[in-house]
Order: sequence, then C-alpha cells, then structure tokens
Amino acid sequence: MLKSKNISTLLGDYNSMGSENTGRLRKFAEIMQADRRHPLVIQDGLTKYAAMLNGDTGYIAEDRVSPVASLPSYADLPLVADEAEAARLSSLVEVVNLNGGLGTSMGLKNKAKTLLPVKEDTEGKPLSYLDVIARQIRHNPAASHAFMNSDHTEADTLAYLRQNHADIQVESFLQNRYPKIDRETRAPVNPAEYKGDDASNPPGTGEIYTVLALNGLLDKWLAAGRKYIFISNGDNLAGILDPRIVKYLAANDLPLLMEAAERTPNDMKGGHLVWTEAEPGARRLTLRESGQVDPADVWYVEQKDGKELKHTYGEDIQKHKYFNTNNIWINVQVLKDLLKKYDNLLPLSLILNKKEITDIAGNKVPVYQLESALGSVISLIAGAAALVVPKDRFAPTKKNSDLLLISSNVYDPIGPDGVLHLHESLRSGQLPEIKLDEKYFTKYQDYKERVEFAPGLLACAKLTVNGDVYFGQGVVLVGEVLIDNTVILKNGVLVPNDKALPVTLRNITITGQPGYKYVQDEKGNIVQVKI
Repeated sequence: MLKSKNISTLLGDYNSMGSENTGRLRKFAEIMQADRRHPLVIQDGLTKYAAMLNGDTGYIAEDRVSPVASLPSYADLPLVADEAEAARLSSLVEVVNLNGGLGTSMGLKNKAKTLLPVKEDTEGKPLSYLDVIARQIRHNPAASHAFMNSDHTEADTLAYLRQNHADIQVESFLQNRYPKIDRETRAPVNPAEYKGDDASNPPGTGEIYTVLALNGLLDKWLAAGRKYIFISNGDNLAGILDPRIVKYLAANDLPLLMEAAERTPNDMKGGHLVWTEAEPGARRLTLRESGQVDPADVWYVEQKDGKELKHTYGEDIQKHKYFNTNNIWINVQVLKDLLKKYDNLLPLSLILNKKEITDIAGNKVPVYQLESALGSVISLIAGAAALVVPKDRFAPTKKNSDLLLISSNVYDPIGPDGVLHLHESLRSGQLPEIKLDEKYFTKYQDYKERVEFAPGLLACAKLTVNGDVYFGQGVVLVGEVLIDNTVILKNGVLVPNDKALPVTLRNITITGQPGYKYVQDEKGNIVQVKI
C-alpha cells in the first residue's frame, strides 16, 4: 500500500499560509478529487502549488551554479564484442518512450504527435514515429518496451499499434494531470469554463517517477531481470537503446546516466547541465531548464526592432556547454530506493510553464502549468553522471522546422532496424539552422500544404524563410539561404508583396551567401538581391 496523507490532513498542513491561499489549495484539491486522481498524485500537486503560492519561482540563480567544464565522451566507450553480448546487455533494459505530447507547438490538438508521418524508409514508404519505434522494438527483442501516454494519446496510440503492429508487445501507463493556474488570480482555473481538458495539463515528464511507483512497475521489471530503465522522448527517434552505453553503466556501477550534447546556437533555449552544491563541499550535477533561469541573470542586452532583448546566462553556450537530450538511464533498484526515501514523491525542481488558454467565452487567460522535468532527478542521486553523445542520438521534433530537417536528406531513409542515421557527411559537422515564417509554418496543416517535398539540405548551413513559400520536388539549398516573399522585385526595386503571391520552388538549386536574399520578380522568377 502506497503511503499518502489524507487530503484534509494535508490541507491542514497549509493553514499557516492564510485563508486566501488555503482556499486556493482546497479548490485545487477538489478539482483533482473530482477528476478521480490518486491521493498521492493530489499530494504531489498540492506540494508544487503551495510552493508556487509561497513564492517559489523554480529559478536556479547563476550565482548558485558552476559551469560543467568537461564530460566523458561516447566516442571513448568500449565496443560491444558481438551480437550475443549485445543481446545480453539489452536484456537488462526496460525502454520507456515518453508519448504524452500532442504537438501543441505545431498547432496539433488531441492527437499523439507520434502518429504524424516523419520519414520514408529505404523503399520510399512513408513512416510515422510509431512505425519507426515499432521497427526499433522488433530489431531488439531482448529488451522490453513501454510507453508513458497522456489521456490524449493513450487511445489513439494503442489503436494504431494494434492495427499496424500487432506482432510487437508493449506496456503502457498513464500520466496524471493537474489544474492549470490563472497567472493573475493565482487560483486554479474552473474546468466548467473551458472546453475539453483545456483547464488541465500533464505535470511534466518528471511525474514518471511517481507514476511508476503507483503502478508497481519497478518491482515487475526487477523481477523480470531488468536492471536499467532507458527513458527517451517518443519524438526523438535517435534516442534508442545502445548496448555500448549499457556496458558503460555496468562497468562503472552508475546509478544514473544523462546523455548530454554540446550546445550550438540552435540549443540556446534548452535545459543545460550545471554543478550545484547539495551540501557544503559536495557537488552534484543539476539540470537547469530554460524556464528555471532567473530573468535577472542578464548576460547581455541586444537591440532588436527598436526594443531591448535581454539574454540570460542560460543562453551562454560557451559557459554552459552541455544540454540535456532527455535520454536518461536509471538503475531500477536505485530508483526504487530513492522513491522509498521520499515516500514516492521526489522533491524535483518546480517549473512554472507559462501558457495562454481560451475559455468558452473566448477570453484569453494567461496560466501557469505546474511541472517538473525528467532529468531533474540527477541532483538527488549521489554519483549520477553524464555522457557527451553525438548529435545522431538527438533528433527531437518540437517545431515544424525540426520536422523539415528530419524528413530531408540530412537523415538517411529508415532501414528495417528503425535507426535514424545522420547522413555520413554530417556526422561530425554542424546541422543546418532552419527558421520558418511563423505565420505560414507554425501549424502542421499549414506546413504540410507548403512542403510537398523536403528540400535537399546536405550543403545548407542556414535556411530562413520569410513569407508564403511552397517547396515542390527537386529543390536543393546550398550555403546560407534567405528566401523572402514579403517583398517583390519590380523594375529593379524591392517593393512590398502586397498581393502575397506565393513563391513555388520546384526543380531548382539555390546557392545563398550572407548579405543576399532570394525574392520573386514581377515575372515570377526567383532572383538574388543584396540585402
């Protein structure tokens, strides 16, 4: 029986916070009780909410951290001898794909992002993320596999797997959800005032630890001989089980290993690794998410479009060199003991994720989502380590620009093993930086209307698209390419493209360079002009 406090007793613990805040907490608990959440989940949510009400911003200040100067490298890991050793090492692992994402940043709603088509196989067949994951599962039958789904992704994910991949076996378990918090009133929003589940949110990937305790899965996996859990995002097809890493874990008796990668200008906003002091003289690796960087820790100020744009030290990729890929390896027994130590509620760092939702009256409401991150557990475990891995173990899809990159020839077609490989010419180099006009490419449906075929990007350093642009077959981009369809060239003069004539690119190679852009002239030709 899992230990949890009676809700009335728990609320009584917060009496010292004053009647207004205790009223907010009571309403939060009532919403979760009506939603039939387990008492342990309610306790977890109340703990986070009370911390927010007490002024916890979740910030980890710059003067409390030290940069991580160096880490061991995947390139130095010993090789696995043969297929027999690879199978033995794989049999020690439970693979968990985080599959709760809906792709809201891509304009999707109430549909698992992993159902989207992402890449063709070697025979030209289009594959969804789930198709690719199914190939990975078939290729490594010695391991066992599970999905952590959300309420929005459970049904369609399992239905798709039953219909298309009935031969593979996977477990599934569900995240919970918390009420969203009105940023202005600091009260939980009323579910009756919103459509569907807009008033609630999953509590972030860090909730997986409580969910595993609730479902008894750790004991089940230990009994089956699983020594490690490998957790990765379902939309990161490059985050796969690797026997070399399992061998490294076992040889060094590591309780936890986080896969990190070297930051580039494309990674300025992600969570990064720092050192903190768990106690005087005792350093621990800590994950600081971008939302946990104190806005007051200003690195430099940029003047842009007549406004001051402040950049924090969290964006200083020279100082903070490594970011978290969200590929995490955890010793199952260590995790079980850690959960026992904290009564199944790990004190993970709070993240206040700012969002905006619309109520049934059409009003825009700024809210907080109370969350925690999977990787923040690293600071709770003595001896936890990190490993620098190549970028071909990290290919997430958070925006349509990521989808464009993965579907292009930057990555090879998917083979029977389901492994997403970078093209050999890019495995030690810089990936193209892609910026697509948010007006035309943010929503997935708008993106699909405009990208009939992904352009060739092998020789492209940077692609910027402004305005309405369509990509047909046979487009190759080279160098730094800026395609600007907000203007048009008439009589040698650039004027606004008032009619917003779409640019359609087909069977064309565009070679760009800094200081130049490509526009459409009055005859519809694509021409290069100096910026």
